[in-house]
Amino acid sequence: MNKILKVCLAFLGTILVGAIGSGVWEKLLSPLFSYLLGGITYLLSTISETYENSIFENASTISYEGQSGVIFLFGTIFLGFACIFSSTKSLQHNTFAKATNLVLSTYVKGWSGLTVGITILVFSVFMLSKQTSVFKVRQYAVKSMHIVRPYIGEDSYYKLYSDYLLVKDKKGFDAFVAQVEQYDSKYQIGMEPFSLK
Repeated sequence: MNKILKVCLAFLGTILVGAIGSGVWEKLLSPLFSYLLGGITYLLSTISETYENSIFENASTISYEGQSGVIFLFGTIFLGFACIFSSTKSLQHNTFAKATNLVLSTYVKGWSGLTVGITILVFSVFMLSKQTSVFKVRQYAVKSMHIVRPYIGEDSYYKLYSDYLLVKDKKGFDAFVAQVEQYDSKYQIGMEPFSLK
């Protein structure tokens, strides 16, 4: 009976911890992470017009490698952390850290390892912020086209879709957004405005 009680309490504890973790992610960490990546994108966009234009050009393509790209980026982030762990050797009693240190200690040591790890992390965050921005642009465009579709008819919808596929830079996307906003005000739909932040 005591064993069944322990199993039930462990099961309820797992559900409670999962619910708390899910709530913390949804209410705190996810918005913070999104805000951080948006801020990085905004900063890089103010520095480089080419970077900003590449976001809108990538968003207007039909092919989407989002899932594989994000998996690659998370793998790269892991590699960056692994390089840092390997170079600092600060986790002596952790089995995972020992295995990571053993594998990478041949290639990554000392300050060079720390430099490689930080460089990989910065590159990964840079690419993840771009991928997140591309997703936001694509999501807004597709959502707004589907919202205005019943109001504007099929011909105008396909014209709007064609205009979206022809976007090559921020100026082209701004023209697309202006067209969507024109339909929004004409038919009083009440769509939310676009924001990359």
